[in-house]
Amino acid sequence: MGGSVYTGLCGVALMYLRLYAAGVAGTLPLSDTTAYLDRACVCVEASGGALHRHDYASLHTGSAGYYAVAAGVARQRGEGGVASQIVSQSLLPIGTKVEERLERGECDVLYGRSGYLQALLYVTHALCDPTTGTDSAKRVMKQ
Repeated sequence: MGGSVYTGLCGVALMYLRLYAAGVAGTLPLSDTTAYLDRACVCVEASGGALHRHDYASLHTGSAGYYAVAAGVARQRGEGGVASQIVSQSLLPIGTKVEERLERGECDVLYGRSGYLQALLYVTHALCDPTTGTDSAKRVMKQ
């Protein structure tokens, strides 16, 4: 099992993060919410080691997905500074690689620009900051 959101532990982390959100919203028993967040954290940490086996930049199959979910988990744990650092130092620089390496028209959700933009949209929602990644998204979309 790899580190991707699509087929790996990072996807399991995302599932636990959504269960945590459901608990906070009151649709699941509140007593389980902390356990869901703890499990999400464990899965993100475990999936990081398998991260660099591929050079994709999308939410589902690439490192951008790992960083987006890791930032979401950090924010939910009350570590906003860590979440912002993950985004600025790890996720946003991937946009430069997307601009440089992908040919015009490579907009596939699993491996292309659309997948990277999806990661930016996820992290914008997860951090509750509509400006996160705006400049990077604009540059990627202009190509």
